[in-house]
Amino acid sequence: MVPIVEHPMVVKKYAPFFREMFSKPQYKHFQKFLTGIIVSNNHTVMEMNENFVERNNQSSFNRFLTESLWSEEKLNHLRLKLLQDNGMQWKKSGCISIDDVLIEKTGKKIVGVGKLFDHSKGRYVNAQQLVTSHYVDSEKHYPIQFFQYFKRDSKEAKQYGFQSKIDLACKLVDDVIERGIPSRVILFDSWYLCKQLTDHIESYGRDWIGAVKSNRKILIKGRYMQIKDFAATLDKADFREVTLGDKTYRTIIKSVRMSKLGKVRILIAYEDDCGDAIYLATNVLYWEEKKILKLYSKRWAIETFYRDAKQHLGLGDCQLRKGKGIRRYWYLVFLAYSLLKLDVKHSRIGRWIETNLGTIGERRRNACKDLVQSLVEWIYKMIVNEGVKNMDYVLEALLS
Repeated sequence: MVPIVEHPMVVKKYAPFFREMFSKPQYKHFQKFLTGIIVSNNHTVMEMNENFVERNNQSSFNRFLTESLWSEEKLNHLRLKLLQDNGMQWKKSGCISIDDVLIEKTGKKIVGVGKLFDHSKGRYVNAQQLVTSHYVDSEKHYPIQFFQYFKRDSKEAKQYGFQSKIDLACKLVDDVIERGIPSRVILFDSWYLCKQLTDHIESYGRDWIGAVKSNRKILIKGRYMQIKDFAATLDKADFREVTLGDKTYRTIIKSVRMSKLGKVRILIAYEDDCGDAIYLATNVLYWEEKKILKLYSKRWAIETFYRDAKQHLGLGDCQLRKGKGIRRYWYLVFLAYSLLKLDVKHSRIGRWIETNLGTIGERRRNACKDLVQSLVEWIYKMIVNEGVKNMDYVLEALLS
């Protein structure tokens, strides 16, 4: 890791937008945390602090997250305002995606850590879990809000009251409405397809599309049967082809009653003859196949957020144990991600070239290049302008 002597341009450009909410010492820590999250390879508080040539006392740096008086909710509010003011506005034609993510942990005394089932691995893992909301349209996507899920038997649930992931998803819908986000369609996976959530969404006059588990039952000719069994009775001639981007699907659509949900419109789609079917449901009974597929496909962009936040920005690297410090760390990861997204949008690369050069990873590497330039300039200044003739002094400052 290159020793840090100055903040990268992306931090210098956008950090002043948040200046009002911090004292002078807090603002100094804030800039350093943002820089550390963006450029560090190891994202623990200790390691990020150690990367700076002019480093803080470790306990002081740590207290910024765990004890200092500043509002993480205000930070998140200003982050979203910054996005709205800089060409990342949410639109009525956009969608809201409700999703969750596991953050694996080895320690068991960290807030919210428990044995949780990882569907991608098919086994239980020791982890924290966040339920999150995201804005997504054809041009952009970014996180909106999160709530941490605590298992029913956890000490946190006993202290604050248990809330299921469905309860948290409903709270995220409330948050979308309170923020005045105009997007009409809310997307979610099969875990969240239940009457509690769909009724809550519809109570605000919004629409929804959710994935459907293959064993969900629908009413066909007077009797309930699993949707996968119904799909097996269909003739290939009953399907129609729908092209979406570079993919072609065989699809069939039907309005039916679904057990525990009521009247819905279901879509059954196959990407190829050998693959498993995709099952989707919506409350809008007149939408056709292509529109449902096109809207729901926007949800997959959220996977890139989780990947980038974990791989590049240390979403899973926080080793703090206090709940406040952990939440603030996650909000700072949300902010770092959003600033890099803005950096992509406002760069020539982001506007004109749709290649990997416009990715979060590349913008992070560009920030690291800023650090190298700053380091060279700092060494030059120390030797030429400050009159330092003994290089041991410079090396000690860099390597200590």
